[in-house]
Amino acid sequence: MMGRRVLITMVAGSILAAPLAAGAPQTGKVHHIGHVSLTSSEEMAPYLQAFEEGLRELGYLKGRDFIIESRSANGNPELVSEAAAELVRLNVDVILTGVNEGVVAARQATTTIPIVMVYAIDPVGAGFIKSLAHPGGNITGGTFEASPLIYGKQLEYLQQINPRLRRVAFLWNPAATAARAYWEATKDWR
Repeated sequence: MMGRRVLITMVAGSILAAPLAAGAPQTGKVHHIGHVSLTSSEEMAPYLQAFEEGLRELGYLKGRDFIIESRSANGNPELVSEAAAELVRLNVDVILTGVNEGVVAARQATTTIPIVMVYAIDPVGAGFIKSLAHPGGNITGGTFEASPLIYGKQLEYLQQINPRLRRVAFLWNPAATAARAYWEATKDWR
């Protein structure tokens, strides 16, 4: 959880601190941060608490500097789009989301509100951004795995370390969105 907390804090902190860095006068504006999650509110609670704590450590106070509008799909992928659309109707300043389903839903809901992905998988391959260095559009943030091609490269490195390596087990969930891309990146390994 500590790694995610640091990443979320850095991303959101940079969003809230942008006016300071640009030398903009402080307006006393309360920033409305939208958060859309596939998981239940109960499961997300520790992460949002860590996020708020990280912002507090940066000098931002809940209620004074920011309000978090969190919406959950409660584990039902079909409800993610409605959760993101609700945040757009609330006219939040930024939408923070984690998994690819949240990024897709937020992107479908808005092209103008900034979307910050926290740990999306293969955001270039998924079509969320143009490149990691220059995302373009209204989506930016971090990635959990930059590309499935990393898996093929890892197998190459493993074989360099152990040239006698002939068999490798690859455990994957075929129901996972990116699983097919992982398999394609590794199946022709030798």
